[in-house]
Amino acid sequence: MTEKLLEDLEYIFDNTKHLLKEFSGKTIFVTGATGFFGKWLLESFIYANHIKNINIHIIALSRNPNQFLLNYPQFNHPEIQFLKGDILDLRFLILRSI
Repeated sequence: MTEKLLEDLEYIFDNTKHLLKEFSGKTIFVTGATGFFGKWLLESFIYANHIKNINIHIIALSRNPNQFLLNYPQFNHPEIQFLKGDILDLRFLILRSI
């Protein structure tokens, strides 16, 4: 991790720690997780979990999680579970919950 990235993540945490602590022990479903903003969300949650000891589990929606993790292996963490699917087709959520 670069110094600038750590600086940014610390800034994010300092300004959202009251919100992040409310999510401790909870699971968050993130759509768009592999896009520009989604990667920042994942990076922020990883930082909160590992550096600040906030216990958040993430379910990240991706059309192609295997390819995403090949391209961005830094997001391969036990607290992030990738779910293959497309937000345009919500049937995958219903079928997986049965």
